[in-house]
Amino acid sequence: MAARSKYPTLILCLALIGAAPPLNAAPSDEKSSKKHKGRVHNTPDIEITPSGRWHVSEELNFYAGQGSSNTTLDYGLPWGVNAGFSVLNAGFYSAAPATLWIEPDALFNLEKHWGLADGWELIAGTQTGAAFHHTGLTRLLDFTYVDSQWVHPSWGTELHLGGYYANAAMAGRRRDAFGWHANLEVPLIADRLVLEGDYLSGRNNVGGSTVKLSYSPTRHWTMSFGVQVPAARSGNDYSGLFGVYWNN
Repeated sequence: MAARSKYPTLILCLALIGAAPPLNAAPSDEKSSKKHKGRVHNTPDIEITPSGRWHVSEELNFYAGQGSSNTTLDYGLPWGVNAGFSVLNAGFYSAAPATLWIEPDALFNLEKHWGLADGWELIAGTQTGAAFHHTGLTRLLDFTYVDSQWVHPSWGTELHLGGYYANAAMAGRRRDAFGWHANLEVPLIADRLVLEGDYLSGRNNVGGSTVKLSYSPTRHWTMSFGVQVPAARSGNDYSGLFGVYWNN
């Protein structure tokens, strides 16, 4: 990897962190009423899973005194289609046990990839399911996205640009339903170490930035460490991120 390929990601990461609100920013009334959810949306894995293969991801978010789990299972179908199932925002830890609610979001995932040219792809997908609340309330969730992916032929650097729609249960009432998405992945050590910056726009429950470093000790296993920073005036929480990923 040429050293110059690292600079765009460093610039992006600084820009994403600079776009975040102050640490003492007051959360919205809606966010305060469900503080334990602490959602910053973990963006779907838009890398294609080859036909007949499985991909499993487990990402843990660590907030101030809280922890939540995000688990996804994807399977590669023919014709560039991936299908899967996610259980997101499942609380597993709270410094105040009385406020620990499991409250998972259960989502079905469907994604289609189209090859446009060498190194270029168009991707469309959706995550649709239900959010379960400890009061018994269940709400329909929908997060639908379109993404374009370009891979540098020599460096392996990936650039993603696209947009998304999140319904009121996902984005929050009276919040931005539409936004844009950008992602930059730069291999620091080929097939081993990758630096990634990801951004979802929007003053809503999904808006925020993720910066993480991923390490693949083998072809089948990857682990990542990172931080998630809320978008400005979104009312979301800062969090640390640890992920483990497996593919066959």
